[in-house]
Amino acid sequence: MRSAEIVFYSFKPSDVDKFRKAVLGQNKNNKKDAESTARYAMALEAQGKLDKWKRVWSPDEELQGLTRSYAQKTKESTREINRLWKLLREASVDLYLALGGDHPDIDITENILQNEGILVLLAAKPDIFEWKTLSETDFLAVMGNFNYKGRKKLIEELQKV
Repeated sequence: MRSAEIVFYSFKPSDVDKFRKAVLGQNKNNKKDAESTARYAMALEAQGKLDKWKRVWSPDEELQGLTRSYAQKTKESTREINRLWKLLREASVDLYLALGGDHPDIDITENILQNEGILVLLAAKPDIFEWKTLSETDFLAVMGNFNYKGRKKLIEELQKV
């Protein structure tokens, strides 16, 4: 393509995806992808913004694959975190509220399930009632032996649940 000086337009897949969902609906297939990409290009052209996406070289295939892989893994991670929140709510409302930052007596920041230490704790000690018997040293050992102020504060708050 580069040697032939073929012009093409390279859009961010997420932008085309948003446009497709808004214009053509949620259902995804090759025909709708092609149509939404063409309509997206026409909309950008009508706004005078199409030239920004003009390319005369080939896209980095490896980077495209990595981008798709990252997007897929992000969706998988979000799905698993949502599943974990649901399980926590069923297992212990107090822990669910505490980890969500909504417990009136416990001071834990929101999005704690993104914290590697809490994920390791949940994997190693899934019986949350056992947590009551753990000392600070036990918590630290299970959570990877990282002893810093934030971790100690988290352990103190978890011991209140």
